[in-house]
Amino acid sequence: LGGKDEEEVVQALRRNTKFLRGEVIRRVNLKYGPALNFRLDESFDVAGKIDALLRSPQVARDLAPGDGGGDD
Repeated sequence: LGGKDEEEVVQALRRNTKFLRGEVIRRVNLKYGPALNFRLDESFDVAGKIDALLRSPQVARDLAPGDGGGDD
């Protein structure tokens, strides 16, 4: 969703859970449907933090080839 109106989107999904569950049951042809829970996906935030750490000068120095680490 590009990070826009995240909370509003999650709230809309939660308001329409009954309808969406019915659609899943009907389209997948299930006798019993799964419980649907909606929440914000925070994995992009975590990935951004990891990327920033890997790009930091301290880590880049440790990852540089020929640093004497042994397995080169």
